[in-house]
Amino acid sequence: MLPLADNQLLTSLMLLAGSAMLTFFLLRRNFRYFKRNRASQDSSPIAKQPRPTGEWSGAYKDSSAMIDRQMVELHNSGRELKAQLDNKIVVLQELCAKSQRQIDRMEELLREIDAKR
Repeated sequence: MLPLADNQLLTSLMLLAGSAMLTFFLLRRNFRYFKRNRASQDSSPIAKQPRPTGEWSGAYKDSSAMIDRQMVELHNSGRELKAQLDNKIVVLQELCAKSQRQIDRMEELLREIDAKR
């Protein structure tokens, strides 16, 4: 029985060693995969932004530039809207003048019809 016990022990050790090697290679492969993904994520635009070194390093400049840019955009938007409104007012005035001319013409025709009766 003793040789059989050694054979079972050897078989068990070989199975355990094989499982350990398989686990090692799979873990190594996973670590490489996740390390590559982490490296590709670090190249994102957010990761490339310089990090502040002090409490207020650049924060004031960034906020004032952002506010200035928004003010310029707001001013340009206001100018565009004013131009659109001015154009619509001109068109409306032309339509009102045209309708007034048609009203005057219709009244004149009505007076002519009344005069002929």
